[in-house]
Amino acid sequence: MKKILDDKYCPLVSAATMAMEISRKDEARTQVQEELEQLPKEESSCRKAFCAESLIDQLYNGLKAINERKPSALVSLDGMRAIAILWVVSHHWMRDLCRFFNNGDLGVDLFFILSGFLMAFVLLKEQTKHGSIDYWQFYCRRFIRIWPALFVYKLIELVLHPSSLLIKSMFVDLSFLTNLVPIRETHLWSVSVEYQMYFISPFVITSMTRHGPYVAPILLILISIALNFLVIVYFCPESLRDPHILGIEHNEVCEIKETWFWLYAEFYTRMGPYFLGMIAAYWHLNLEKAPTRLVELEVSAVSLIVYIAIQGAGGATWYPGIILWMYRISSRVIFATCWAYLMPGLLSIDGIALYFPTKHLRRFLSANFWVPIATISYSFYLIHQECKYAAMKTFPKIEGETPFLMTVGREGCKLFMAATTSILGASLIFILVERPCNNARSLLKNRHVARNAKLQKEIAAAKKMRFDNMFLNNI
Repeated sequence: MKKILDDKYCPLVSAATMAMEISRKDEARTQVQEELEQLPKEESSCRKAFCAESLIDQLYNGLKAINERKPSALVSLDGMRAIAILWVVSHHWMRDLCRFFNNGDLGVDLFFILSGFLMAFVLLKEQTKHGSIDYWQFYCRRFIRIWPALFVYKLIELVLHPSSLLIKSMFVDLSFLTNLVPIRETHLWSVSVEYQMYFISPFVITSMTRHGPYVAPILLILISIALNFLVIVYFCPESLRDPHILGIEHNEVCEIKETWFWLYAEFYTRMGPYFLGMIAAYWHLNLEKAPTRLVELEVSAVSLIVYIAIQGAGGATWYPGIILWMYRISSRVIFATCWAYLMPGLLSIDGIALYFPTKHLRRFLSANFWVPIATISYSFYLIHQECKYAAMKTFPKIEGETPFLMTVGREGCKLFMAATTSILGASLIFILVERPCNNARSLLKNRHVARNAKLQKEIAAAKKMRFDNMFLNNI
């Protein structure tokens, strides 16, 4: 009987198996054909990113991109980024004219807060969506974002001031080692420190998702404070007897000029703002765990305003000794903590009730006039010092006494020339270098997404094949 049944149904099973195999081959052939059809599109997208547009079209579309806000953008970030760059540039250009601009250090800290926030925002979303972080893709995207504009700036600097020292510093700066190899004093140390932060950011995000959002960042912040303390004691032992000596600029206290890098421009000195920005990103993505109470938000806003006012009035030289000690080793953490507490309220559309002054601060930071400054902020930061030196050569300082109006006029012309050339140069670098590289970076990201989708399809096909085999075995 069994043999009769096997002889009867065996041809049917074989026919079903062959039909399913043919269907599977057809699906595989169709999938390969679709992938082959998409390859020219990807190549054309790559060509479009770099060379498809004419120069006039590229300039026109680039100018439009400078003034356009992305639909998915966190609108208040534009205001924060613009204020940070204006803060730093004002410090470099006008610190001799007005005492309020002596503390451009806070603008650099704000940059690192925003950088930590954005890196954590991107990586946490990737971790949540895909269950893991593609480290290689992350590092490649950040390299494409940072390095090309930096390379163009270093070429411009070398052409204008050719020297063996600049050639050495070019290799150091392009290797993101400016803070570790202090060949000369330059503002590019912050670019190197930021890129060095990228190397540990994915690991910190992995720790935040596995062991809680506060363990790794707070541990690194405490290490930063401890290292700041040890460095100050090592380079300025006089402060043990008189803490008020810390109210003076560190490079004036220490005899060796290069020690400024160890006290101001090192990786560990900026860990506090960067990792507090990461915590702020976690709060933004998890509003139920964010500081949303009225007291927390408004106290943070008022504290931030008072802190900036104190810094603008001349720092903390009048603090009592022990308080001054604590202030100097943790001032950046204090400033960053205020911003981190405020950012969920300043960036979130819903979920947080805003009151004065947070409500008005958010409205101010979301204004459209910040968008162009924020868009070209990186190129503006790179080129502003070179434009300042060019303006100083064009309008040199006159020896001896000069009338007040002549001094004001000369300084005004110098600032106008520096600002105009910086905006023009930064816009050109953004249009001709940053924007095409950003398009290529988006292409790299899209390929990463497509590869993940292809992997998901392969898993689904394997599951389907397994189900089919189980079905055939049960017949």
